[in-house]
Amino acid sequence: MFVYAAKMTRFRFALLFVALITASCSTAGPPLSNSADEAGVRAAMSGFMDALNALDANAMSSFFAEDITAFVPVAQDDRVQGRDAVTRIFRNFVARTKPATARLHLVPEDLEIQVSGNLGIVTFNIRDKAPDVTRRRTFVFVRSGNRWLIRHFHASDFVAAAK
Repeated sequence: MFVYAAKMTRFRFALLFVALITASCSTAGPPLSNSADEAGVRAAMSGFMDALNALDANAMSSFFAEDITAFVPVAQDDRVQGRDAVTRIFRNFVARTKPATARLHLVPEDLEIQVSGNLGIVTFNIRDKAPDVTRRRTFVFVRSGNRWLIRHFHASDFVAAAK
């Protein structure tokens, strides 16, 4: 009986030891974002969308970091680099769009925001019913002083197959 009790005690000790090691090695860590940082990124994203919907290229540009990069497949094949180059794409877009419409009504859906340190990531979809297109967008923000600026964005569209 004594041998059995000793084995059970060692077994319980081993289980406790494994549990403690597992808990101390957890990669969960602190949450990725705090509410103030998330609110700052959300406000910057909202400001950019307001400028885009207003077709105001100067206001859009004010949300860009100097070293912004972007993938805008409807504008060019390669990555766009630098604030001037990205702003030029939006100026061209505004010049083509404004004669036909005074204002856009783009509404992000499925918005997700993640913040870690000085970086924020925003992803969302914009759905157009006709044609059946889902516009997928990813924005990477960087904290610059007390502002969040767009450091990179990626645009891609998914066209649903004809029914």
